[in-house]
Amino acid sequence: MTLEAANQKTASFVGINAGTYGFRLSCSDGYATSTDSVSVTIQNVAPTASAGSDRTIGAGTQITLHATGSDPNEDTLTYSWTKVSGPGVSLPSLNQQDITFTPTSSGLYTFSVRCSDGVNTSAADQVNVTVNAVNTAPTANAGADQDVNKGSVVQLSGSGSSDPDGDLLTYSWTQTSGTAVTLSSRTAVNPTFSAAAVGTVVFQLVVNDGTVSSTADSVTVRVISQNTPPVADAGLDITASVGDDVVLDASGSYDADLDGLTYAWSQVSGATVQIINPNTISAFFVPTTSGTFEFMVTVSDGQITATDTVVVTVDALNQVPVAHAGSAIVATVGDTVTLDGTASYDPDGDAISFIWSQTSGTGVSLSASNTARPTFTAAQAGVYVFALNVYDGQATSSQSTVTVTVQTAAGQVTLLSPADGAACYSSPTLQWAGEGFKSYAVYISFDGRRFSKIYNGTGTSTTLHTVLWRWFIPVGTRVTWYVQGTTPDGQAVLSNYQTFLRR
Repeated sequence: MTLEAANQKTASFVGINAGTYGFRLSCSDGYATSTDSVSVTIQNVAPTASAGSDRTIGAGTQITLHATGSDPNEDTLTYSWTKVSGPGVSLPSLNQQDITFTPTSSGLYTFSVRCSDGVNTSAADQVNVTVNAVNTAPTANAGADQDVNKGSVVQLSGSGSSDPDGDLLTYSWTQTSGTAVTLSSRTAVNPTFSAAAVGTVVFQLVVNDGTVSSTADSVTVRVISQNTPPVADAGLDITASVGDDVVLDASGSYDADLDGLTYAWSQVSGATVQIINPNTISAFFVPTTSGTFEFMVTVSDGQITATDTVVVTVDALNQVPVAHAGSAIVATVGDTVTLDGTASYDPDGDAISFIWSQTSGTGVSLSASNTARPTFTAAQAGVYVFALNVYDGQATSSQSTVTVTVQTAAGQVTLLSPADGAACYSSPTLQWAGEGFKSYAVYISFDGRRFSKIYNGTGTSTTLHTVLWRWFIPVGTRVTWYVQGTTPDGQAVLSNYQTFLRR
C-alpha cells in the first residue's frame, strides 16, 4: 500500500485488502517533535460472478462454459457451477472456473455460477444453452421416368421427397435438357407442363429443409407421337385333316398408324405341335393326330401389343369308301329288277351317298339313281350293265359294276335290234330273243309289200339269236320284220312287228 503526501499535513492511501491499518503522525517546528497514532479498518466486499453469454449449439457438439468474477478487494476467487434445468447430461467437476460437456439431447439447458473470495460469496449468475437436434440432409425424389403422348399435360412428382428430421421442405425444379418447356411452378411439389414437341426432356429437383439442401434428383420424360393400338386378326377357324399343312394366317392384322408390325404365334390348347416360322405373319404346322387346337397370334407395333385366336379342328385322315354293286342278276322280260348296293361301306364310318348309272344295254329308267336299291322294269330281253359309285362327303369310291341279263319267257319271241323306228345306214344285223324253240324263221317286207322269208334256222338253248342280213337295201326303203318260232310240239309263235328305215 502506498501513502500519498506522507510529509504533508493531510495524507491518503487506497485501501484494497481488507484489514486494520495503523498510522503514526510526527509533527516538528524545527526545534521539537510531537507524535500521534491512528488506526484505519478496511472492510471485505463480496465479489461479483458472470456465467457468460447465452449459447446455441447442435446436439453432440462439445461446449465449454467459462465463468468470470471481480472482487473489489482483489482477493483470489473460487468458482462453483450448478445445473439449474434441462435434459440430463454428463458433467465434469462443477467447482472450477470452466466446465466442458457434450449434450446429446436437444433442449434448453440452464446453468448458474457463483464465486467466492474466501469470505464472501457472490450472487449467482445464469447462462442458457440451447441445444438443437442435429440436422440430417433431406432426400429429393423427382419421381419415375415417364413416356407421354405429344400434346398431353405432364405432371412431375416430387411427393416422394423426404426429410429424416421431419422438417418442412421447399422445392426447386430446374429443366436440364430437351426442348424448353414452361413449368406451372418451379417451387411446387407436383408442377405440370404441356408436352408440345416430340423428344426427351430432363428435370432436376432439389429440396431444402431450411438448413441444408438435398442432392439433386433427375427425372426423364420421353414425349412420343400419339400411338393407336394395332389390331390382331388370326383368321377364320380352320378344318383340316391329319397330315395336312395347316397355315396360320395373320394377314388381316393391321396398324392404323401404319407402324411396322411383328408377329408371334403360340399354341393355347390341344395336343402339342411344332409351329413352323412362329414369328412370321403366316406360320404353319402339320397335325399328326385329330382333335381341336387353339392358337394365338400376338402383334406389336413396337409399343403396344394385341392378340387374337383361331381354332383348328383336325379330322382323322379320310379313307376312300368302297362301292359294291351286288352280284350278277338274271331276270325275265317284264320283271321288276332291284339293284343292290347295300354292301357298299366307308372305312371311317362316314355316311355315304349312292350314284348309279347304266353303262351298256338298252336304256332303262331307274326308280332313283341315288338310293342303295333302285329298281327298273325289264321291258325287253338283253344284257344290261350298271355302275355304282359311293361318296363319303370327301372322296368318291372306285366304280363297281353289276350285269343284269334279261331273258325272254319260254314260248315268247322278242325282237331286239334294229329297234322299232330306228334308222340304219347299211345292211343291219337282226337280233332277237327267244328260248325253248326248235327253229326260227325271219320274215321281212319292203315298203309294205308281201313278207318274204330270209332266214330259217334251228333253235338253241341260248337266249339271244343273231342274223347278219347281206341283202342290198335301197336308201329310203322302209323295212318291216318279224320272227316266227316253232316249239318242239310244232306250235308256231310269232314275235311283234318292228320297222326300220334304210338311210
